[in-house]
Amino acid sequence: MKPTEEVLQDLTWPSNVSVHSDHALVGKVKAAIAADDEKRKENEDEPLRRKPALVPILPTELPRQFKVTLWDVLHTFARATALSWRGAGRGLAEHWGALKYAQALTGGRDSFLGLTDEGHRIADHYKSLQSGELGISSGKASSQTSRM
Repeated sequence: MKPTEEVLQDLTWPSNVSVHSDHALVGKVKAAIAADDEKRKENEDEPLRRKPALVPILPTELPRQFKVTLWDVLHTFARATALSWRGAGRGLAEHWGALKYAQALTGGRDSFLGLTDEGHRIADHYKSLQSGELGISSGKASSQTSRM
C-alpha cells in the first residue's frame, strides 16, 4: 500500500482522457432514462429530478482527448455522486467514500487513466462479494423450491 504522501502526489499528475459523445450515445442514455423512469413509476417511487435537456458534447466544446489530473476526475466523480443522493449526511459519506479510489487509479503525462494493482484487487473483491451474495440467494431460492 502506498504512503499517503505518495498517493496525494500521484493525484496531481495529469493523464489523458478520451471523450466519445455523439447523438447515438445520447439516444442510448435517453432510452435508459425512460426505462428507469417507467420502472420507478410502476414501483410508485418518487420521480428523479433530471436535467431538462441532454445533448452530445461537441468537438468545439471539448477536444476528443485532453489532459486532466486524477484529482480533478475524483473531485467531479465525488461531487456528482454526493449530489445524486438525498440527505446531506449520505452525500458527504459518498463524497469522502469516493476518495478511496485515489489508490485505485493510475495515469501519467503520456498515458490514459487505468486501474492500479490496488484497483484490480478492489474490483475483484466486489465481484467476489457479489458472487457470494448470488450464491446465497440461489441456495435460498432452491431450498424454498424443494420444500414445496
